[in-house]
Amino acid sequence: MSSRRLQMEFATLQTNPVPGFAVSLVNDNMREWNVTMTGNKGTPYDGGVFHIKVEFSTDYPFKAPKVRFATRIYHPNIDYESGDICLDISRENNWKPTIKMTDIIQEIASLMESPNLDTPLIASAAELFRSNPKEYQKKAKDWTKRYAQLA
Repeated sequence: MSSRRLQMEFATLQTNPVPGFAVSLVNDNMREWNVTMTGNKGTPYDGGVFHIKVEFSTDYPFKAPKVRFATRIYHPNIDYESGDICLDISRENNWKPTIKMTDIIQEIASLMESPNLDTPLIASAAELFRSNPKEYQKKAKDWTKRYAQLA
């Protein structure tokens, strides 16, 4: 079931992509995806091209895929060392087999627009976002210029 489901989800994202995101396979392997995200205008990620790696276990869709940023990014909900993302939708206690990759990508898009400061992975980034938004924006823009390919 998981192979067929993955093929259907991949095809859907090819024909109807989430704005700002493109999906490709890694080495033609349906269980490894590369998601390319272009930073939105009006965010500190504007102009940056970020790569997100997605790995699906054989238990998918009954188990959430592993999703992590391969490109370093300064964001309260993304660990810039490991690339791990704090996504509510894919937490073990929130995951449901009806959740699709489109939903995960849309949650990433939402996080990029407005970080979840209640459950940060990088507490210092969340604190900077709260206490000095201009400095947070500057630091995130600097990281985008330094680490992300520019579009």
